[in-house]
Amino acid sequence: MKDLQDIFGFSTPQALYKWQHGTALPTIDNMVVLAAVFGVKVDDILVIADDNVIVSA
Repeated sequence: MKDLQDIFGFSTPQALYKWQHGTALPTIDNMVVLAAVFGVKVDDILVIADDNVIVSA
């Protein structure tokens, strides 16, 4: 968590915990960084719940 906090330049890990627990979603820019950090495509970290809703995995 500390490494991700440093990568994103967050002063606290709160945003990361919110992403992890699904109470908030990363911005598109942050999603691109997450995909690069984990070596996956952005599509691989998105879950399509239905035709109108996209949630982060």
